[in-house]
Parts: sequence; C-alpha cells; structure tokens
Amino acid sequence: MFNTLTFAFVIILLVTLFLVPKNVDAFVKCETTDDCPKSDYIRQYECVNNWCRLARLHEFQPKKSTLTS
Repeated sequence: MFNTLTFAFVIILLVTLFLVPKNVDAFVKCETTDDCPKSDYIRQYECVNNWCRLARLHEFQPKKSTLTS
C-alpha cells in the first residue's frame, strides 16, 4: 500500500513539473508598438524588427509611509 501511494505521489509530482505556465507574451509579432502588449508602470514594450520586445523594466518601489515613530 505504501509503495503504491509513493509511486502515485512521485508520478503526480513529475507531471506537475511539465504543467508550469508558459510566458505567452514572449514572442508577439508586430508592425508598430501599438501591436505589442499594453505597457504599464513596470513594463514597457516596443516593436523591434517586427517582434515585441521588453524595452524597460522599472523596479517597483512601494510608497513610503508617512507615519513616524
């Protein structure tokens, strides 16, 4: 019984390794920058050689607290 449960656990663990989400925005064809994914505060995309490319990646900086101790 223990060997069967261990085998099932190992199979489930190995299968989940292959089911990780993929980066679907990795290769997007474009003609202009407007065809690329929408830019936000952190990521900005540009169309370079008819491929969308991550042009800038800003580091997220949380707002500083106004409370003082």
